[in-house]
Amino acid sequence: MNYRVITGEDIDRSYIAKLYKIDCTVYEEKYWGELVNMERRYVRNRKSFVIIEDVPGHPVGYINFLLTNDELWEEIVETGDIIRDDDIAPEELREKFEGEDNNLFIISVVILPDYRGKEAASALTDGFIKYLNKIQKEDDCKIKAISGTAVSEDGQKFLRRLNFRCVREVKDLEEGSAPDLVFVCDGDYLENLLKGKIYIKSYKDDVFLFLPFADNERNLKLKNKLTRDGKDHIPGEDEEPAHSLYEQLDDYLRYEYKNEDAIEELERYYLGKFPVLVTSDTYEFEKVKGLSVPDAEIWEEIGEVEAYMFLQALEVSHLYVLMIYIPNCKYSSSQLEDQLSHGCIKIRHELGVDSKGRHLYKDLTDLLKEKYGLIPCGQGKTILCMNKKPADEQEFINILAAETYMSYRQDFYVNNEILREIAGNDLAVYDYYHVYMTENVVAFILNEYNECTEQERTDYIASYIFIVELMMLQNAAMNKLLIKVDNALANEGDVSYVYISKLYKDYSRIIPFCDIRNFMYYGTQMEAKHIKAAFENDELHAAYNDQQAALEQIVDMTSAEEERRNNAIINIAAIILSVVQIKEFVVLLLNEFYFKINVPGEPGDNTFNVILFGGSIIVIALYFIRRQRRNYNRLSGLGGSGKRRKNRRQGEDDE
Repeated sequence: MNYRVITGEDIDRSYIAKLYKIDCTVYEEKYWGELVNMERRYVRNRKSFVIIEDVPGHPVGYINFLLTNDELWEEIVETGDIIRDDDIAPEELREKFEGEDNNLFIISVVILPDYRGKEAASALTDGFIKYLNKIQKEDDCKIKAISGTAVSEDGQKFLRRLNFRCVREVKDLEEGSAPDLVFVCDGDYLENLLKGKIYIKSYKDDVFLFLPFADNERNLKLKNKLTRDGKDHIPGEDEEPAHSLYEQLDDYLRYEYKNEDAIEELERYYLGKFPVLVTSDTYEFEKVKGLSVPDAEIWEEIGEVEAYMFLQALEVSHLYVLMIYIPNCKYSSSQLEDQLSHGCIKIRHELGVDSKGRHLYKDLTDLLKEKYGLIPCGQGKTILCMNKKPADEQEFINILAAETYMSYRQDFYVNNEILREIAGNDLAVYDYYHVYMTENVVAFILNEYNECTEQERTDYIASYIFIVELMMLQNAAMNKLLIKVDNALANEGDVSYVYISKLYKDYSRIIPFCDIRNFMYYGTQMEAKHIKAAFENDELHAAYNDQQAALEQIVDMTSAEEERRNNAIINIAAIILSVVQIKEFVVLLLNEFYFKINVPGEPGDNTFNVILFGGSIIVIALYFIRRQRRNYNRLSGLGGSGKRRKNRRQGEDDE
């Protein structure tokens, strides 16, 4: 249907009654307001409506926005304890647009139920954007920011679609009701809106984010929290779709993987349901002092998603894979991938809001370290279970590259022939899906996605998830091995064959999980082969090979040094023993010497003991002095050039 778009400048006061009638049709009676208040605000500034009509004179939807004064704006966005609505007086509004500081408040967005759909919403949105640009041009002014409030999902969806972000919540409604959320669009967000650059998701998907972790052998937090608390850490039947996913993963692991000994070493824990932040790629946050929550942050919030979290644990090797499951993700999946790459996964679990109603978030990795003693150990991965590819091919390229498609920092996209080739290379083994893979992403397109429930989709995607988790354990093990080798090399090469043997023994526990022959069926082996090939990190393997060469050389040098030191000790011991063996002869000579110089008694024996003891002390002292001097010379050599430059500069300054 083609809609006619008009504005407040195209109507008169009598037309407002038609818009008020739409309010009475759509809203509950307590939200109607008063017609006279609506008319008075319109008279104050006529440039306050964008309306769509199906036929002339018959409005089917509208946006009502108000040009606020500074006091009203601050109350709405910063300080107000209640949401202002029909109680806004004309005196709180500015009469005309002028200058650089024009702030708008969207008081109402309404479309009649019979006309709700993509066409009406698009017509109203496009008309609103065009009208704001027209006002800026004709009145030679600048719109600084736009705010709006929403309590319903539809209201939030509309505002977020227009690049609005949530800045705080106001709990002014009855007990038990959802709080009003205050949204703002300004800066780059507003600039993109006025350019018509808004994101409309053209596909449906479930998002699975994976992060590898490790812990210390002496870590007791995890055991106390998960294995000794008397809980089974399994989602209940009322916690769908988490319950179905948990069961499906367990079934696939036991049905399609035949190394039972390896399976018995694995344990899966359900950590719970958490609200996860969706931000923009500006990654701006504000540290707040004086809060009861340590390290709490206030972020530029695009929105939130409810996420279920699971921990796959191989405790014998102290390796873990965290899975974050987001069903029916309503935001850009590429943005969540981008956040994963930037280490920007923030949650609001049990944090709530600050005194101004702003949402507080905490870094997920910090929380896991604090609560369970887990430390990040490698690069995150993503699986998307999609109903189809995005309408724009470029968005699918960004998804495979794990870079945000809706960027607020840059106006260019990733464009690579290899990625385009991958985007067309279907690696599906069975006929019920299509799949595309990169090093960071598995895009799994399920043919019957739209016909399946959330629980039913978990049955399909679990066949890939359990393989991804096993392959990620290998990457985590290699990362852990590299970190330990790095520490050993940094510690002046203080390593031995025993130390290396322990490292290799720990790593060897992972080998069965990534051995494709351990998968039961040929089709599963092919899927595992594709995932393993996609997730193989060439840089990781190159670093591993380089470090092994350096490590082996250092071990050889250490062994040679230790052998030389042992030989020296043996030689000294042999000398001492030789001297002891000739003690009687030396004592006899000393006694004859003392007799000739008239020294009474036979003190030769005491003299020999003193000489032997003193000589040993001198040899040991000389050894440590020489070793200390060698270490000092080595350190001086490392910093010598800097010292010479410093002396040269000092000489130049003196001149």
